[in-house]
Formats: sequence, C-alpha cells, structure tokens
Amino acid sequence: MFNTNPGDALQAIPSDNIKSVEVITNPSAKYDGEGTAGIINIITKKAGPEGFNGNLNLSAGNLSNRGVLSLNAGRGRFGFSGSGSAYYSPEREGTFEFVRQDFLPDGNTRTLREEGPNLSDRLGFFANASAFYDFNAFHSLSTSFNLRGFASDRTNEVNGSFIDTQNDINQMYQRTTATDNLFSGYEWSLDYIYKFPESKGQEISVSYKLDGNVQNQDFDINQFDSESSDMSLFQDEINTNDGDNAENTFQIDYVHPFSDNFKLETGVKAIIRDVTSDFRFDSLNTNTDEYVTDPNRSDIFNYDQDVFSGYVSSTFKFGAKYGLIAGLRYEETDISGDFAVQENPFANTYDNWLPSVILSRKLGKATTLKAAYSRRIQRPNLRVINPYVQLNNNRSQTFGNPELDPEVNDQYEISYGTFIKGFSLNTSLFYRRTTAIIESFVTVDDEGFATTTFQNIGTNDSYGANIFTSVTIKKNFTLRGGLNIYT
Repeated sequence: MFNTNPGDALQAIPSDNIKSVEVITNPSAKYDGEGTAGIINIITKKAGPEGFNGNLNLSAGNLSNRGVLSLNAGRGRFGFSGSGSAYYSPEREGTFEFVRQDFLPDGNTRTLREEGPNLSDRLGFFANASAFYDFNAFHSLSTSFNLRGFASDRTNEVNGSFIDTQNDINQMYQRTTATDNLFSGYEWSLDYIYKFPESKGQEISVSYKLDGNVQNQDFDINQFDSESSDMSLFQDEINTNDGDNAENTFQIDYVHPFSDNFKLETGVKAIIRDVTSDFRFDSLNTNTDEYVTDPNRSDIFNYDQDVFSGYVSSTFKFGAKYGLIAGLRYEETDISGDFAVQENPFANTYDNWLPSVILSRKLGKATTLKAAYSRRIQRPNLRVINPYVQLNNNRSQTFGNPELDPEVNDQYEISYGTFIKGFSLNTSLFYRRTTAIIESFVTVDDEGFATTTFQNIGTNDSYGANIFTSVTIKKNFTLRGGLNIYT
C-alpha cells in the first residue's frame, strides 16, 4: 500500500494510535537497508496497564470526512487495544494535459496533444486489534492484527490530436477512461521478548509477520474519431489487472551489553514475497458486438522476491563526550518470475553489503555534533517490475521491466543540534550519491507509437543543507521554522 500511495496509507492510520514518529536519515545496520532517503519509524501506543478508556473522533468537510473509534483496556500483565477508522474524500475536479513532440531527422515534427477534465473520489478504512501479556518481568508476548484498504474512482474526458507533418496525418479524437482502483490488505504479527535476568539490557526477540495485499484495477476505455470516421482511432476496451501479494517475515534480534561503554547487537531476517498479477485486455469486435480477449496482452505473471539478511551493530562510548555506532548489514535478494502462457521465465540474484557509521561528540549538556555515513538501497516495486502492458492512449503504452536491479545510495552527513532554555536548533549538511536509478525509458517508432519501460540508467549527486529551529515564548507560544536547500 505504501508503494502504491503513501498518502492514502498514512491517512488510514488513526493519529490517536501514534505515540511518536522518528525520521532517521542515516539508520544503523539494525534497520532494513531499503529506502534511499532513510526511514520513517512510526511507533504506535501500547495499551495502558490498568483500566478502560475509549475515544471517538468525527470530522466533516468539503475535502475530507473522517471517523475514528479507539478502545484500550488493561489489567495487571494483560493489555488490549482496538481501533477503527474510515475516511472519504468527495468527488473533486481536476484537469489533465499531455504533450509529446517528436523531432524527426528530416526536420519534420510529430505532435501528440491530449487535454481534458477529470473527476475523482477516494474512500479508505483501517482497523486494528492488538494485545500483550507479560508472563513476568522477563518474558513478554504480543500480537497484532489489522485490516486496511482504500478505493479510488477516476473518470477522464480527453480531447486529443495527432499531427504528423512527415506522413500528412491530422487526427482529432475524443476518449473517456473510467478507472476503478481497489487496494486492500491484512497483517498479523506475533512477537516474543526474553530479557536475561542476570544482565540488564541483554535480551533476545523473535518475530513473525504475515502480510497480504490485494490490488485490483479496472479500466474502461472508449475512443472515437471526432472529425470523421477513422476506425484506426476507435477503441472500446476493458483492461483489468488483479494483483495478489503474500509476504512472510521471520526475524531474530539479540542485544548483548558487555559493559556500560560497549553494546553489541546482531540479528537475522528473512522476507518471502510471492506476487501474482493477472492482467487481461478485452476489445470490442464491431462485427459481432462482443468483447474478445487479446492473447498478446493477457497473461498471469508470477513473481517471487526473497530477501535474506543479517547484521552486526556495535555501540561504543569513549568517556563522557564521544560515541560511535558502527555496523554492517548484508542482504541477499533472490528473484524469479514466469508467465502462465508466455514461455520466458527469468531469475536474478544480487547481494548488497550495507555499512553504516555514526560518530557523535557532546559539546555541552544539550549540544551534539554528529558525522554519519550509510549505504542503502531501493528495490524496484511491483509497478515498475510488472510486465503488464497498460495502454495510456492509442499512441503510447507502458510496461514494467522484471529484471531491474535496486538503486544504491551512499549518504554522508554532518549535523549539529542544541537546546538552550526553550530554544532548539538542528542543522545538517549532506552529500548523497545514488547510482542505478530506475528511470522511465521512452522509444517512439516510425508511426509515432511510444513505448515506455524502466531501466537502471540514472545517476544522481545531491548536496544540501537543512535547518530546523523551535523557540518557546513565555511558555504559551511556540514558533517553529525550517529551511531546506539542496541540488
């Protein structure tokens, strides 16, 4: 869901369930290596130890409507919490414009232009139930289950033209595209923590998570010549793409404090992902007035991505002023895919060594200077992998590339933070180099038909600085401000 639309996924989580949000631009080796800009760690609340409480929140408006209900109960070593939320964004208007110009070797040009209004609405829900039981001070068990989903409907009205001066083509057409999107999923997790009684801070945790997602997309496309009766412009198609994603995650983490100045963390993790994408094109046969499936654009795509990882991270303290976190994470990614009809299976394996180093120095009781380096990756998501062919219009199509490699990011950062009597300042300088960036790649044939796919062809060097400050005025007012400057 986050890959598809982070905004909708975040809106589905009730804000009352969130304890805090951590933004970590240089995570240690303990964290997953995916996310080239870093990670956002959303920490949810645990049920209170005693008593019962609940909360109901309703809001309404012309842009968004929301309802949230949450309950918490706890007694002794047992606690339970549950919540449900739903939101609805009413139908709103937008505009669409697309222009593509092809400059030909002989000096002629081809121009494809499309524009028109669109209407869209959105609906989402999220439900969660979690519980924990502390057997004693050393053994703890917790579990959580959630359901989530959102749907969006969109209708595009397009007026289009294609002018080819080389082949003396001047076409005008109209098209209506109705899109229905439904994304839903569930997640169940089970976590066990054992704290060693003879050593404070020494613990082992074992986790399992089952995650399932369903993504259904339906496109109804109707197009006709608005000037004459050119049947090459005629389109009456039903385009469906149904995707299922099942994911199993196993994880073991161990923390061992050798002394007050040295701590070692290590762990292993396995993520087993199975993705199925069933895509089909049905086109209207004008002679029989029936829809016929196009076998060249219909198939079932099976894709497996398994990630096996392990890490070692160490924390050192040198006196009262210096600290060091250094670690190394290894991730192996095994991918494979095949089709039910087409006979072109593929397989690929790549390894990534992901080091991270964070050195800090205290300049006072509330002032810290840090220098950090980390390497991270961004694996291609299903949208850019899926070979399902999507016709954007009668002159262009888009499909994914299942053999893409991950983007690799190296980030260096120096940061300074201080807090003095209600005034805080955080500033940082960074340099980020990203290689094997996944970019869209467009080719246009002699007839002016464009094909878009994706390749690892980008490299980016980025420099930047950011400043955030907060000041409290007479205990009643807080003023915050920030500035980002980057290439």
